[in-house]
Amino acid sequence: MALVLKKIYTGYHWLIYENTDPRAENYIETSVSFLVGFIFLYHSVIRYIGPKLMKERKPFNITNILMIYNVLQILVNVWFMIKHSYIFRKIHHECIPIDFSTNEQSLLELSAVRHFFWLKMFDCLETVFFVLRKSFRQVSFLHLYHHSGMVIALWLATRSYGGGHSLIIGALNTIVHAVMFFYYLLTSIDPSWKKSIAFKRSLTQMQIVQFLYIIFSFGRILITPECPYPKLPCYLVTCQGFFMITLFADFYWKTYISTSKKERK
Repeated sequence: MALVLKKIYTGYHWLIYENTDPRAENYIETSVSFLVGFIFLYHSVIRYIGPKLMKERKPFNITNILMIYNVLQILVNVWFMIKHSYIFRKIHHECIPIDFSTNEQSLLELSAVRHFFWLKMFDCLETVFFVLRKSFRQVSFLHLYHHSGMVIALWLATRSYGGGHSLIIGALNTIVHAVMFFYYLLTSIDPSWKKSIAFKRSLTQMQIVQFLYIIFSFGRILITPECPYPKLPCYLVTCQGFFMITLFADFYWKTYISTSKKERK
């Protein structure tokens, strides 16, 4: 048991303290305390502080705030796609190594990962709005796991794997999120859009296809020994992709297939 714990600690120490990108050493957001503090604050507000404060209060009417938030999300995701448009030309590549030098292209790729990391933290505001509206049903395990997992993954990417094949995740995710927040904007303007099952189903399908491609793209590197991209993030991303596929597929089945069968009966 002691040997197992020692190996776990050694692996943790290597991953967190030794396996770092020298280009990102001075970034405040790549410190362990920053990540732990953010995740602790996020879960404390969502699971304890928020529900306690809202217990005796009526749901807040934050329609205008939601509209502004959705517009900002659309603009930021579109801005990311335009600023880092070079990424989309690399999506079909079988292997995109990380350039740890300090040339212009290398720093641009690190900047893209860093921007995406901040964007994923900005996404967490969505959960705060659920709490303020007392929409606790939407604060599901899938929702919390997805937001927390993305923040942790992008923290690790910014700290240790700033560029290369990881850029594909940002490229695909910004497309999906731009469409998703456009739908949210429509529902905040006209609530009748919430009844559009076809739109919601298509969004879920886009997310599932996104994870399928990520699994394929990173899984391909695992069976390509000559690719210099690190194998550890490929294992992590592939396993995470399978887990997310399972959660989204379960949600899709219960929401759109199982429900439709019951309605037909």
